[in-house]
Amino acid sequence: MTIRLLGEICYQTGFFVEYTALRLWRLLRDTARMLAGALLRPPLRLCLQLRHLRLRSLLLPGLAALGLVLLVRRTLAQPFLLSVQVNGQNVGCVTSEQVFDAAREDVQSRIASSDLHLEVWPTFTLVQGGTPMTESQMADAILRASADSLCEGTAVYVDGVLRTICGEGEHLRMRMAFLKQSALATAPPGARAEFVHDLRLVDGVFLPDSLSRWEDVLSDSSLFEVQAVVRSSFREAVPFSTEYLDTAELAYGETKRLREGSPGEQEITQDTIYLDGSPVQTVTVDVQLVQASVNEQILRGTRLKDGMLVQYQGHSFLWPVPEYRQVSRWMGSGHYGADIAAPYGTPIYAAANGTVTTAGWHNHPYSYGNYVIIDHGGGWKTLYGHMSGLAVAQGDTVTQGQIIGYVGNTGYSFGNHCHFEMYSPSGRFSARLAFPDIPQYP
Repeated sequence: MTIRLLGEICYQTGFFVEYTALRLWRLLRDTARMLAGALLRPPLRLCLQLRHLRLRSLLLPGLAALGLVLLVRRTLAQPFLLSVQVNGQNVGCVTSEQVFDAAREDVQSRIASSDLHLEVWPTFTLVQGGTPMTESQMADAILRASADSLCEGTAVYVDGVLRTICGEGEHLRMRMAFLKQSALATAPPGARAEFVHDLRLVDGVFLPDSLSRWEDVLSDSSLFEVQAVVRSSFREAVPFSTEYLDTAELAYGETKRLREGSPGEQEITQDTIYLDGSPVQTVTVDVQLVQASVNEQILRGTRLKDGMLVQYQGHSFLWPVPEYRQVSRWMGSGHYGADIAAPYGTPIYAAANGTVTTAGWHNHPYSYGNYVIIDHGGGWKTLYGHMSGLAVAQGDTVTQGQIIGYVGNTGYSFGNHCHFEMYSPSGRFSARLAFPDIPQYP
């Protein structure tokens, strides 16, 4: 009984394992079939539908369109040139009308230097493909097609203009090289020689009677004047600028350096030109920045104490010396202005916008010394006297708060101060009326 029971258990276990494995295999197979059908069914349906269409009717237009595209691309890739004709004969091609016009003008210049009467009327048409010629080559080709008798020669162009034609180009070149070498004999070491004019020698074909002997060509010494050129380089400092940043955190006129400025450096290349061994001109040919300068930044205070910026009869006025120590005297008893005491060199500012009508020395027994008068328009003026120095000139346009000078003790004065007078259309009046809140001691 025990053996039979054990066998039955083994049989049932094996059957269960085999059956489970078979079910798993069938599940995986069916899943794979379902996924394959879902992915392949749409393209298969499209193929079946295309079978009912005339594929030739779609394929031929497509191939034709592709061929047209390739033909257009190949055609556009080939350059278009101008084919030049003379007396009905094609003489060559050029790349543009500019080259054609230059070649035609060159031909006319060559003909003009001859006593023979020769009419040349080249024309051009647009063609595709070919080998383009240069301006000089085209000029030679036009002449060959226009004249029966031609000879080799060398054209001498001076500053772009044909000046003469030489029959012995090699002799001319050798002589020009000798002239340049001779110029270096009296030049400083390291100099190079070059002609004063832009000389260009071009070999080509010309009418026989237009040629000159090379000795005659060189007889015009002004065309072949040689200069020696010495190139040198040096470095120099690039100064920095000062940027002012206004801030209300500082009192008016007070400054604080925010960033130190540092100069930059640049390299300058110059050519010094020598004639007959003496320098005659220096030309700067290149400037390269080696190191940029760093601008200095300074904070400039804009905060005014109470009463220093006022509105008086519709006009804005600024107390001219915000950094004053005391008002030693106001207008009155034969004194015509306010004496604003401050240390020597303290800035004096324009009380309002205007034009400087006077800036200089006051010649008078009771002299203002160095003084400035500003016309604010409409009969309004201000005067500032006893300055140590001026910061503006007559005719300058100034804005309110601009420095116009510095406190001093010039003229009829007994101590460093700014003598300040104010004028309205009705005449001179006391600055105390405009600035009633300015204390004697700030």
